[in-house]
Amino acid sequence: MKKAVLLLVIVCTSIACFAQSKLLSYEDIKFLIRNDLDQADTFLLAKGYTLKSKNVKKRNSVYTMPREGRTFINVTLRMDGRRMFMEIETTDVTQYNLIYNSILQYPHKFYLTGVDIETYAMKDQFTAYITINETVPYSPIIKNYSIQIIPDKNAVADRDLN
Repeated sequence: MKKAVLLLVIVCTSIACFAQSKLLSYEDIKFLIRNDLDQADTFLLAKGYTLKSKNVKKRNSVYTMPREGRTFINVTLRMDGRRMFMEIETTDVTQYNLIYNSILQYPHKFYLTGVDIETYAMKDQFTAYITINETVPYSPIIKNYSIQIIPDKNAVADRDLN
């Protein structure tokens, strides 16, 4: 009986951990802003995202992942020189909570710009601008979360393909 309960706990834990493997974390964001579009493309496709559009000339890519229910995660990456700019647009509250809670664990500066934008400046990493809006059509449960990641001037891609 003890072995069966232990096995059940291990299986449930592995399933719960695997369920979050498709979500982007703080470490994933750090990896993405320090690498170029080709490495980001490989990384996001391996996580299960699908490439929605890619413009080689403008050096930007859009990835999407539909989630259960009416939720989704869209990731937009844009290279400007050697800096990777990133926007995560989602209605999945678990994705928002994962990024928000992981940012709060590290030293940061918090600014409240206006009423709707929260700004978190991570030293020598990036600045995250978070906005929360209502969905259309209105749903009291689902909200639109927009997280814009602006890398610090020292956080540049390892290689440049110019």
